[in-house]
Amino acid sequence: MESPGFAPAVRRFIQLLDDFDSALRDHPWIAGPAFTIADLAFSPYIERLQHLGFGSLIEARPRVADWFARLSARPGHQQGVIAWFNPGYLAIFERERPKVQAKLAQLLSV
Repeated sequence: MESPGFAPAVRRFIQLLDDFDSALRDHPWIAGPAFTIADLAFSPYIERLQHLGFGSLIEARPRVADWFARLSARPGHQQGVIAWFNPGYLAIFERERPKVQAKLAQLLSV
């Protein structure tokens, strides 16, 4: 988070999420009306943002939040992604989340 590349990377992710939210205006899934591999390909990035404590960036974009909720509720996502999360890995992110969220809030206030 102290890297000079952190702020530009967060800003790029914010732009990506804004573009993604706009793209979901006309259809429920990334590539159109049906769930496709495009949704699967993008989901790890959103999962990682959640784990890192950047969930507020997703929640601020209602269409992305809705897309992620629908994707996360799919049995295949539950079995193929969520079931494989390492509890130790998640605990590390949970422990560091307050620091990350404070840094994100500082970055967004500038």
